[in-house]
Amino acid sequence: MERIKDQLLDQTRDPSLTREQSDQAALRLRQVKDDINAIRYKHDHHALKAMMEKYG
Repeated sequence: MERIKDQLLDQTRDPSLTREQSDQAALRLRQVKDDINAIRYKHDHHALKAMMEKYG
């Protein structure tokens, strides 16, 4: 998930993206960061399993 976060962070900084694409990347980045924080601080085994399925 950290790799996905890094890719999205790069996308948000890409000047060739349109405003809409940049906003979508920023939204996905916030979702990934929230998921990472949930794993890091809550340690909920069911949440971890669901997120692993979500991100592959």
